[in-house]
Amino acid sequence: MATQPIHLYSHTRGPNPWKVSIILEELGLPYETEFVNPAELHFSSKSNLSLQELSREKVLDHLMTVALKDLMAELGLDPSKLANWADLAYSLQSSTINCEPLGMAKSIDVLCAIPLAAVAKNMEDWKTNHLGRWKDFTEDIKLDEVNGTHYITIGPTHVYSFQRG
Repeated sequence: MATQPIHLYSHTRGPNPWKVSIILEELGLPYETEFVNPAELHFSSKSNLSLQELSREKVLDHLMTVALKDLMAELGLDPSKLANWADLAYSLQSSTINCEPLGMAKSIDVLCAIPLAAVAKNMEDWKTNHLGRWKDFTEDIKLDEVNGTHYITIGPTHVYSFQRG
């Protein structure tokens, strides 16, 4: 277990800070959150020495050192596999940043997992103001509520809620 928690800088807008906190929670890593205004951060300042200045290998070594050993073993993560997982997660997220859907589909089924509080106020807000936007690209949209949040909905506990009667 880490002797000191990871210091997570967060802000109220944008997806990344809360995604990082979810990952840290899942890995059992201790962390402290400090809310900041991104416009006021000075990343070039010498006083901001952090993991950002370390090589990729040193960051992975640090994460493996502070992570719960039993959990990392259970997840089958060594430094190489953790790096692959991080690369995949980053690539998947990055691929959607400039995504501009084109054309029209005959029908679209949208799986509506329980929204994270940082993204939507409730399920109705999630469906109407976020996921419902897919209606612009289809003749027929089905918004299907499924159990679990975005990160756990396809796990063994909730995947059965995808079935239709």
